[in-house]
Amino acid sequence: MFVAVARRRWRLGVPFAIVVAIVVAGQHADAANAPARCPNGSVRLVLGKTEGTATQMVAFLSVLNRGVACQLITAASLTVMHKGVRVPAIRGNPVSYRVNQTIGHGTTMLFDAWWENWCGSRSGPFRVRGALGAQTATAPYPYLPDCIGASGPSRLRGVRTSPLPTVSDPG
Repeated sequence: MFVAVARRRWRLGVPFAIVVAIVVAGQHADAANAPARCPNGSVRLVLGKTEGTATQMVAFLSVLNRGVACQLITAASLTVMHKGVRVPAIRGNPVSYRVNQTIGHGTTMLFDAWWENWCGSRSGPFRVRGALGAQTATAPYPYLPDCIGASGPSRLRGVRTSPLPTVSDPG
């Protein structure tokens, strides 16, 4: 009786052990096929032209990779600036994300930030500053968000748009 039970357990255990071995081997194969970490200087911050709706302004942060696909691991942020200083009256300013994803050759959008309900000063230059690791770039806000309600806060909200397909780089 004991021998029959042992044989049955062995027969049930063999398929389980095979499945575990296949899963572990697949995980190692995925890790082996993952692209290498992006070398310094292989990706560049791209800060597009800010755009607006009837009541909000939006800024876009992308990266340009002129090399082969690589794993980008860094911090990225968008900050609303007034006269060169972060605007503390805007809730959520800056918007930031930790990036850990594969970036293909070409341009990949990472996220955008929507600024709404600005009831503060409208004088002086307002700019958005994008940061990707140590890289920074700025772009002007040609218009400011409308003041929808002075009793409500001004906000900057990030929308994570990546991972998206990489846009082919013609150059």
